[in-house]
Amino acid sequence: MIRRIEMIFGIVILIIGIAVVVWFILLQGFLARIPQSSQKNLKKSDVIIVLTGSAGRIDRGIELFNLGLADRLFISGVSRDADISAELARIPAKRRNCCVRLGYSAPDTRGNAQESARFMADNRLNSMILVTADFHVPRSLLEFKLALPKTVIIAEPVITYRIENKQWWLHRGSLFLILREFHKYSRARLRVLF
Repeated sequence: MIRRIEMIFGIVILIIGIAVVVWFILLQGFLARIPQSSQKNLKKSDVIIVLTGSAGRIDRGIELFNLGLADRLFISGVSRDADISAELARIPAKRRNCCVRLGYSAPDTRGNAQESARFMADNRLNSMILVTADFHVPRSLLEFKLALPKTVIIAEPVITYRIENKQWWLHRGSLFLILREFHKYSRARLRVLF
């Protein structure tokens, strides 16, 4: 009886050990997908799509739009309570009125992809520069490629201080951010498989 309990305990420990190793390997794969810098030579696209969220995303999207890297700017996932008029004021009025649109219906990244897919279809657009935070790029690309399989998507990461620090795991905020995003990414991957 004791030998049987020891054998079962050993099998459980082995399974847990294998699960931890697989989890760690998958985490490393996710981390390798996080861009470490912005794109150097962005090519002009039909639209710049900005996903709201962490600081710097809207500013970067507007900067690229003002550089002429797209004829349209779409900001997805804008909260009805948000006031981004100060940021939008940096765009010349004529261009702002004709070529900038805000999306209010996306509650999450999957919603951003669906909202953006509708915008792309309504305007017959085929290519985009996707602006989001560096840690958010892997999941965003996954969701957007599912929603827009024929669209050319160039990710433009906003480099965050949390990831820029090479020892992110030593800082509680960065650790939780990366682990939370990794688990969201993993759930999205599983949803794609099943």
